[in-house]
Amino acid sequence: MGVRGERARIVRRWLPIAVACLAVSLLPVSPVSAAEEPAGADEPASDALAAAETVPDDAAGGVEVVRYAGSDQYELSLAVSQALVDAAGGISEWAVLASGESWADAATAGPLAASLGAPVVLVPPGGLQTPTARPDLVEFLRSTGVRRVVIVGGADVLPNHEPSVLYGLGMLPRNIERVHGDDPVGSAIAVAERIGAPAEFGELGRTVLIVSDQSMADAVAVGPLAAAGPFPLLLTAPGALNPRIAAYLTEHEVTHAVLVGGTAAIAPAVEEALETAGTAVTRLAGRDRSATARLAAELTEQHTADDPACADGPIRLGLVPAQSPEQALTAGPLLAALCTPLRYTDTDQLSSDLHNTLYLARHRPEGSQAHVFAGAEQVSDASINSPLTRKPPLRIAFVSGTQVEGRPTLVIAIIDENRSMVLHLEDQGIGGIKGLRWSPDGRHLAYEGIQDGTWGLFVLDTFTGHNRRLTPPAQQFRFSTWAWPVWSPDGNHLAMSAFVDTSPHGTDADGEPMGANLYVAEVGAGTLRQLTKTPLQDHFWSWSPDSRRIIFGRHGHFVVPLGSDGSKSGDEFLLAHLESGARTQIDPAGQRIGRWLWSPDGEQAALELVSPNEEHAGTPDVYRASLSALPDLELVDTGHDGYIQGWSDDGQLLAMRSDYHAEGYFWFLDPEFEAVSQLQPHEIGSPGGDVIFRGWSPDSHRALLVKYGATPGSTRELLLIDAATGDHTALPLEAGTQLNFGGLSFAPDGTQIVASVNHLESWRIAVQAARHGSLPVELIDISEYTPVTDGITSVSVHWTANGIVGAIGWHSDY
Repeated sequence: MGVRGERARIVRRWLPIAVACLAVSLLPVSPVSAAEEPAGADEPASDALAAAETVPDDAAGGVEVVRYAGSDQYELSLAVSQALVDAAGGISEWAVLASGESWADAATAGPLAASLGAPVVLVPPGGLQTPTARPDLVEFLRSTGVRRVVIVGGADVLPNHEPSVLYGLGMLPRNIERVHGDDPVGSAIAVAERIGAPAEFGELGRTVLIVSDQSMADAVAVGPLAAAGPFPLLLTAPGALNPRIAAYLTEHEVTHAVLVGGTAAIAPAVEEALETAGTAVTRLAGRDRSATARLAAELTEQHTADDPACADGPIRLGLVPAQSPEQALTAGPLLAALCTPLRYTDTDQLSSDLHNTLYLARHRPEGSQAHVFAGAEQVSDASINSPLTRKPPLRIAFVSGTQVEGRPTLVIAIIDENRSMVLHLEDQGIGGIKGLRWSPDGRHLAYEGIQDGTWGLFVLDTFTGHNRRLTPPAQQFRFSTWAWPVWSPDGNHLAMSAFVDTSPHGTDADGEPMGANLYVAEVGAGTLRQLTKTPLQDHFWSWSPDSRRIIFGRHGHFVVPLGSDGSKSGDEFLLAHLESGARTQIDPAGQRIGRWLWSPDGEQAALELVSPNEEHAGTPDVYRASLSALPDLELVDTGHDGYIQGWSDDGQLLAMRSDYHAEGYFWFLDPEFEAVSQLQPHEIGSPGGDVIFRGWSPDSHRALLVKYGATPGSTRELLLIDAATGDHTALPLEAGTQLNFGGLSFAPDGTQIVASVNHLESWRIAVQAARHGSLPVELIDISEYTPVTDGITSVSVHWTANGIVGAIGWHSDY
């Protein structure tokens, strides 16, 4: 339940457990309920008035709107087709015709049309026969010089009896092809056969897209990707892989399939059948069609990233109303030609991810365009160039106190970029709230709390206000600061190390001594799995990039002694496969793993091996682990010693620090762990002081470093270093500003940085341009909402697909 208040003031005190102990000024609760707020179906609405009052007077330009509209689907398809032909010089030898009554034929025709450099034109029933032909269709075919056509669909769907429009335009029977099957699945396969060998998606090889024959929205969302390959778009029933598709994949040596939609759209059995047959699977599954379209857009951008034809020109984005995906049914070939992904939008407001996308687009120096497949009454120019998009969406979460019906209670408060506030959990009766952790997409918050006398893990959907307990209410789940629940990269799971007390004697139901065991919660299903059962401590380390594997350490400290002699188990390191539960023992030859870093593709890892005698550990040795042949795992000494820092986003560079002294240096290594370049801290930035590695820019091989001043309390510098040349750019910070160690993140496109800073004893969130070095723009002064700031230990921030999210950490979290 959310309550909104404009610039509400919060006096906040932390209570470890009991809400009843609140003895501070509390947040007032408005009588307006969440149901009465003007929010969208899946997230809070923004306050346009507040936005207009607080928008900075920046120099960012607007987004150019290119609109495609028509009185019906046929006129709209002609508008889209004309734009494609015009972009190619005004003439098209080919056209692909599909019935306007069959979305499946039109969608699967997209990649075929792209392979021919042709548009997809929708034709009404009987529309190819002279007496019933549409004049605009005839004129389009004539004016664009079409001489050859492919008709997708059977004669019962799109008849072509003599005399026809096509013959009237001078086409001979041999210039007219018909591609179809006995049903939509068969027609899609027939179209795929006509395309020829599927295109390759990078190293994954020949690729096809598979969509449920019940989901037009998913088919439209991947239309630009299908056309960009071209990758054949195949249809299957939701529950099982159609055997005709399996035969097609084998015959054409397809090695990679993209499944579009969640398990409700395409069942796990389809994925299992593909993987059993040796086909690698990528699943695009968002929480709704808009989220799935965003994932498809990301994959489209990944595929076209190295295409020289996509390197120049403005940043483009396709938009279609989420409730009317059919309006972009034939847009795939056009958007692929423009190197443009397609996104879904609501008709009355911008979702946070589109707000974020448009904000970044309008601040790109190349300029930006929105290609809109809807009339202005559905998606207006004003909504695209709203004053809201002059600032990125921002949500900062923290725990505070309020009163509900005269009773003190704890809440999670979230403030946005317009200084509006929403309160959550007022009526949940949850105490001891701490450990706020945002999901990777910036929608959900995981946290620890106590409800009805037991501690557990909860997840709050910040868009809808829905709160869910993921751990059993009858069990005490306790986490320590080294074992906070950690989101998987895909945001579908939370992994945690937890002590679970089911009896007062520290034993489980079978009377066995208890330790910290490894658990994984599937957030969407609300289920919890126990992966290990040990009297020791299984300490979660990290997720693999594909969210399918987990590294964890098993430690023998602080547990009931094993064996009659009181000895304890030695340390172990293991890799667990989430789906099968299979484990691989990692043998570091008597040493301990100091740090483990997966490469972005998950095929290898860099790790530090240190002596178990910490007093004489010295500098760790750097090893590499090959993960391509699991369960076999081999550790190879790279010949380097130092501290690994982080992989670049493309996996081509690994940053390594020789030691943590100012006279030390940074190495940049290639995937074979060969040195590419080296630099010393004193060579960059202002004289004196040390530097700390803080990550890679997503769009380049620029490393982000923070340089500390030579004297305590001096202003830190942000430095962007070109790893190949050593050239660096210093980003200005206001005098008296100190960067918070936990608050620094790049925007997804690498053009901007968000940071949490402490300026003259005031905590602030600011955005800094990462290219041209303009002064930062302040978004929020946190002290306005949390005047009691002496208990703040950190203000974390991260830039997600849904904008900037952050959380305030307090001493009581530890």
